Parts: sequence; C-alpha cells; structure tokens
Amino acid sequence: MKITHTTPTLEIRGANIARPALALRLDQVLQATVRTGPDGRMALEMANHLLGARSEIPLREGDRLTLQVAELQPRVNLKVLEHRGREPAINNALRTLLPQQGTLTPLLEQLGNLARTGVESSQRAALPAPVREAVLAVLASTPSAEQASRPEGLREALQRSGLLLESRLAALLQGPAPQQAGSAGAQLLNQDLKAALLRLAARIRQHAAGGAQAQSGQPQGTGAGQESAAGRAAPLPTGMPADGLLALLLRQTESALARLQLLQVQTAALEQRLDFTIDLPLKHGEDLDLVRMRVREDEAGGSGDEEDAGRSLELRLGFDFRATGPLDAIIRLRGETVSVAWWAERPPTVAVLDELLPHLESRLRAQGFELGYVVCQQGQPPQAPDAYSGERRPLLDLKA
Repeated sequence: MKITHTTPTLEIRGANIARPALALRLDQVLQATVRTGPDGRMALEMANHLLGARSEIPLREGDRLTLQVAELQPRVNLKVLEHRGREPAINNALRTLLPQQGTLTPLLEQLGNLARTGVESSQRAALPAPVREAVLAVLASTPSAEQASRPEGLREALQRSGLLLESRLAALLQGPAPQQAGSAGAQLLNQDLKAALLRLAARIRQHAAGGAQAQSGQPQGTGAGQESAAGRAAPLPTGMPADGLLALLLRQTESALARLQLLQVQTAALEQRLDFTIDLPLKHGEDLDLVRMRVREDEAGGSGDEEDAGRSLELRLGFDFRATGPLDAIIRLRGETVSVAWWAERPPTVAVLDELLPHLESRLRAQGFELGYVVCQQGQPPQAPDAYSGERRPLLDLKA
C-alpha cells in the first residue's frame, strides 16, 4: 500500500501473506489495523486477512485505519479516510491541553495560604469538609525541600510527582504479585500528586453538583483557560464566599492537572529519546515553592569522537524562591566530567552563590567527579533547544 501527504493512499505490495486473495471492489470501505508481517515488514490486518503494504506516511503497529479502495489495476491502492493511532492521539491531546495548562504556582500559593490560615479560620472552615480533606491530601503529597535534598528523597519525590502515575499503576498490575496490586495501588494513589489533584477537583465538582451551582451569580470552574487575574496567585480576599473560593481552586487545580498531562504527553511524543520535564512542588517552611527540572541528552555536549566518554546529559533547574528571586542552573555531565553554571537575577543572590561555589566544587570532587567549569553570573540562562526541533516531529502536526 502507498500513502502520501497530499492524497493518502496505501499500495498493496504483494499477494496475501496469510490467506487467499481478499476480494475487493472499487469504493469499498474497509477497517484495518497496522501489523508487522512474518517478513518483518508492514502489513494490514483486515477482514481476517493479512496483507503486505507499502506506505509513504508514518504508520505504527496497532494504528487503526478506515480505508477505501481507490484503484485495483495495475496495482491495488487504498485511500486513507481516517487514521486512528498513537500520533493522531498525541496531537489531539496536545491541542486540547496547550490552551488549558498553566503553572502550578498559583495553586501552590493558594494552598499555602490556606495551610497558614489555620483550622479555625473562617476561610478554611468555609470549605466543605471533603474539600478540606482533599486540600490537606495535596499538601501531604508535597515533599519538603529537606527531603528532596537527599538522593533517596529526591528519587521518591520524582516518583510521586504525578508524571509516572499511570505507568506505576500499570507496573503493579503486570507485576509478579497482581493479587497484592490493590493495596499497593491504594497506597500509591494516596501519595501521588496527580492523584491528589484529581481528588481535589472531583470533591469540588461534587460539592457544586450537590447544590452550590443552584446559587445564582456563583462562577463554576471551567478549566485553566480562565486563569487570568483571578486565577493567579494572590492572598485570599478576606471574606471571600465559599463558592467563590471553590471556583478559584477548581480553575487552578484544572490548570495544574492540564500542565501535568501535557508534560506526560510531551514525554510520550519523544519516544525513546531522553528529554523530559518535571514540575516538582516542594514545601519550604510555610511556603510552597516550585522547582522545574528538565533532563535531556546534550547533543552539543561533546564531539562524540570518544565512544568510551559516554553520552552527554544536561539537567536544567529553575527556582523562584521568595528569598532568592529567579534562580537557574545548567548542569552538564559527560562521562565523569561535570560542569555547572548558575544564573540569578538579584545581585545579592549572585554574591551568595559566588561564596558557595568553592564548597560546591569540593563536594563534587568528593563524589569522584572531574570538574569542567563551575561558574555563576547575573541574568538569565540561554534558552533550551526545542525538544521538537530539527528533523524530529513537531509539537503539533497540523497537516490534514
């Protein structure tokens, strides 16, 4: 079978692989699934037949196609009417999530404000009990900065960040003891950030469905697209009605969930290539701060002449603490050589970092690393390369 971008078609490239020839007629509509034939080449499974095919557009194992017979002579060509598969699903998810997603910072600041308010305050007490419990669950699933400063604590925090929720649940079901998956899954759901955010959004919606929506003039949560001035982080207005607070929390929670889902989809779209981003909220005293991490293969990190040098990795960290202001770091690792560059926008923060660089160097050497460079400068870091640049697939493929 043959497919082109302008007129998608499939060309049958040989006789039926597994059974006698399939009877076809012009304009006939067929449902097919992309398979791998016995010869290792692409084949189509349709009407209980397996047909070898040739394609000029990307198809993957398991993709489902709606086809129409366009030509029988001199070769069989099938027109692609609909393509349902991994690539279309990813693009559709990206189109949906991009306008909805927003940073977790507004929600974190509002939850932090609620936590500081105290149990007996009017703001906290005005929330329905199930919502209060869900708020506390989100706070409980957020690791502390002290925990994340230890290797095992950081590993656990990353696992519970929400990015791996579905894959970890799937691993439990496919593990050697599926009979124990129920209790282990319940524990996982109680500790995962995405699961906690889903529960918070569900509790707020349940309260709205139970009667709050009947009160005229109270806005309902409609997604992160409405995260304008009202959705951005600010101290909770004194005396804000409970329904107004719930609507605000719902918008911010939906925005945070869309952000998490977008990061999951983007990671899946990159297939086997190492390039992923994690937004990691951390408790720092009474504050909730957000650390953004991106790990990727650094193609510009070395010449690649020495195979035993290992691949080059780049870790980007972004912070915005109240005390320091915006703070960024780029860490490059190639073999046993590590290089670290810091950027800070506030001069006092730059001065503090400069004083701490010798301590960082000694700690890195103590861990057995060779040092490339360890520097600090005022300003902002260079922009990271687009994960979808070059010959790789774009973030959104808008071709019909």
